[in-house]
Amino acid sequence: MPKLHAAFVAGGIGDQLMHFSQMQAFSTLLDGQIDIFCQHAGMIRKIGQHCHWLNEVHDIGRFKKLGRIRQFTTGVKSLSRKNYQNAIVFHPSTSFKTAAFLAGIPTRIGIHQRLLDRVILSQDQPEVDRVTDHQAWGHRPFGMVFDQYLIDKNIDPVGTAPIAPQANLSQEFGDFIARLPRPFIVANLFSADIARRWPTKHAADCLANLVSNHGGTIFLSSGPDAGEWNESFFHHWPGHLARPVDLLHEGKDIRFELELYHTADAYIGVNSFTANLAMNCDLPSVVLYNKKTDFLNYRKNSLGVFPTRGTEMGSIKQADVAEAFARLDKAPATDQPLPV
Repeated sequence: MPKLHAAFVAGGIGDQLMHFSQMQAFSTLLDGQIDIFCQHAGMIRKIGQHCHWLNEVHDIGRFKKLGRIRQFTTGVKSLSRKNYQNAIVFHPSTSFKTAAFLAGIPTRIGIHQRLLDRVILSQDQPEVDRVTDHQAWGHRPFGMVFDQYLIDKNIDPVGTAPIAPQANLSQEFGDFIARLPRPFIVANLFSADIARRWPTKHAADCLANLVSNHGGTIFLSSGPDAGEWNESFFHHWPGHLARPVDLLHEGKDIRFELELYHTADAYIGVNSFTANLAMNCDLPSVVLYNKKTDFLNYRKNSLGVFPTRGTEMGSIKQADVAEAFARLDKAPATDQPLPV
C-alpha cells in the first residue's frame, strides 16, 4: 500500500489548481500519494480522476473554523484514522495546521505566520510577509513559498502535466469532434470578477481574426453563470465564419471538457478557473489579464497579454492577441510578463 499524505488547500477552484503541480511534486518527494482536503471537493474529484499522484479528495469544511468544536473534533478524529505520514498546508490557516497537529500526523509542512505555528508545524517556511508587495495577494505568495521549498529539496515544482488525460478518448468525445476542423482553440470570455471579463464584441473580433488567419474551431468553455455573456458574444460573431461551439449550450460536463483540454491545440481567454485548468493540462495558453501584476506562468506554458489603457480589457490590442497566439509554440520558460 502506498504511503499517504494529506494536502490542505483553500480558495476557489482556480486557486486550488495553482497547487496541483506542487502536490504532484510532493508525491515524488515524499514517495506516495496525496489526499486533498479542499473546497469544491466534487469538482476537484472529477478534475483529478486520472491523476496518478492523487488518492482521494475530501471536503475541507470541517477544518475551516476552530470554533465549531464538534465539527472540528469529528474531522480531527477522521484524520487520525487515515495514518497520514505528512501534512502539507498550502495556506496560512491556523485551523488547518492545528487539525494536522491534533490528528498526530508526524510531519507538518506549512507557512509560518503566527507564533503558534512554531509549535504546530514540524517544518516551516518563511513568512508570507517576505514576498514582494506586487506579488503578495491571493494564493500567489503561498505558491512561491512552496516552489522554493521544493527547489531547495532538488525537486522540480513544474514537472509533467499534473492533470493527466484518460488512456483513450470516449466515444462521445470522438464522435463530437470528428466533424470539426483543427486547430481546436478553447476560449473563455467570462470571470465572476467583472473587471476581468473580456468584452464580447472585442472577443468576437479577436477570435474571428484568429479563425480567419488559422482556420479551426473555437470552443467556448465556461461555467453556467456565463450564459448571458456568451449569448452577447454570438450576437457579434461574423456570419460568414463557422459558429463557435458553446459547450455550455451543448450541456457538456467537466469530463468531456477535460478530454477537450487534453486534445486541443491552444487556450485563449481571461484569467479564470479555465485558464488554470488549461495550464495544468499543459495546453499552451494565451491569457488576458487586466493588470500586468496578475500575470501567472507557474507551469511555463502560458503567455500574457495586457491592456494598453489602465485596466480596460477592451483596450487590449487585437494585434497583441494575434501575435501571442502565433508565438505559443515558441513560448520561453519564464515567470515574467512577456511583451507582445
